[in-house]
Amino acid sequence: MEIFISIEGIDGSGKTSTGKRLSEELEIDFVEKPMQYIMLKNNIKDYQKVVSNLNKNHSEIEKILFYACGNAYISENYDSVIVDRYLVSNYFHNNGENNDNVFNALVSSLKKPDITFLLYCNNEIRKERMILRNPNDPSIEVTDNFTENEFQKMITFLEKYKFNYFIIDNSKLEIEETIKIMKNKILEIKGNIK
Repeated sequence: MEIFISIEGIDGSGKTSTGKRLSEELEIDFVEKPMQYIMLKNNIKDYQKVVSNLNKNHSEIEKILFYACGNAYISENYDSVIVDRYLVSNYFHNNGENNDNVFNALVSSLKKPDITFLLYCNNEIRKERMILRNPNDPSIEVTDNFTENEFQKMITFLEKYKFNYFIIDNSKLEIEETIKIMKNKILEIKGNIK
């Protein structure tokens, strides 16, 4: 089966865990942090240094274009893939609403996912998940700052650019339940799973 799936959501919403598990079940590639494939041959520590420097010291447009290279890598190199973050996250994290001209060009140039799954869970659950994953993650401190308006920003992007998307509130779901919902939605759009 050829399918391009993007999994989006705020940190701690379950993107990576769900994406890895879904890719195993569908037997297709899973890609997280595509820029590390391009620039550093999967050296995650060097990649994290580059990203940290970029996020602290560079403009919105530089960040958008950096992550856009990863988006382009996915678009150009995979027919079937599950990607942990794609254009929605780039837009969300880099003030995309003030850079419409750049996102118009990106959306018109890159492949759109067949389906984007937007994962949502409440701040308390997200914080618990993030602490379990890495108790020293600096993002934990700002978890409570997330508001519904910020989640709406992701939906606005998906609506504006007419992406096929589905929201899953996985606050009270086990990962197996989330996967089942995703597989049912894939069946709706593709007609089969393998």
